[in-house]
Amino acid sequence: MRGEPGTVVLSSGRGPAALVLAAAGFVEAGLLAGMATSIRDGSRFTVDGREVGVVGHLTAWSLLGILALLLAVALVLAATALVRPVTTVLSPTGYRREQRGRPTVAIARDELTGVRFRPAARATWSRSDSEDGSVRGVGRTRLHNRVELRSPQATVELTDDQSWPAQVEMVRGWVRDRPDLVDDEVSRRFLLEAPIPTAHDRLTTVPGGPVGLVRLAVRRRDPWAPFLPDDYGRYSALFNGRYTAARAPERGSVLGLTARWAFLALWFVPVVVLVVLIVRVALALT
Repeated sequence: MRGEPGTVVLSSGRGPAALVLAAAGFVEAGLLAGMATSIRDGSRFTVDGREVGVVGHLTAWSLLGILALLLAVALVLAATALVRPVTTVLSPTGYRREQRGRPTVAIARDELTGVRFRPAARATWSRSDSEDGSVRGVGRTRLHNRVELRSPQATVELTDDQSWPAQVEMVRGWVRDRPDLVDDEVSRRFLLEAPIPTAHDRLTTVPGGPVGLVRLAVRRRDPWAPFLPDDYGRYSALFNGRYTAARAPERGSVLGLTARWAFLALWFVPVVVLVVLIVRVALALT
């Protein structure tokens, strides 16, 4: 989080763009080098040792040309994302998306026509629910909380991947001044009925690993704590993949709690096996 006091600045990550740039550049360089060598040496395409006809040559060169073109496009897009990252700025006056310092989308707080909170899906196999009728399938994007900002210029979404508590508190400040922006009960509970944090409150992150989740349960003296969302609707990153069934909207039965802790215990099996092997080797050496 950077920028002037009272603002939240989110920058798109450059790591994925750099990875795509390196991979596409490596493949493109090898492909172009091979094509240049084939043209220079007059190499011919063969199948099972027999040279293909004119149609076969044209088809092969067309496919190689299309592949080279697609890789070139990927290189340009990755380089653009690397050199010109997208920055999102939230301030008391509104929302702004910038690229190299130039606004591409700007929504003043007074221009908002609606704000809606869409909670994270609780399972990849759930296609829809009463809170959000969007088709879910197995898409990971629906496993994250989102706040939708609507205006006549554009509709944008904030997600819980970066500085989520700071984003939420900024939006809560907007809607407290204009509660008419919130028109559904789920959004109202999340954005309007939440307590206002004081200067001494700490914006913590949900533990991402099994050890942190166990410590969370011990610290809160609540066995359900690892599987429930926090005050900002976030679940542990451990449950963001194929294991979303461990997510719980509320405290349930003892059977459900036992099954979740059994699942969490499986993450410690490799550690236990490693410790046993180390002890056995140590005993064997002595």
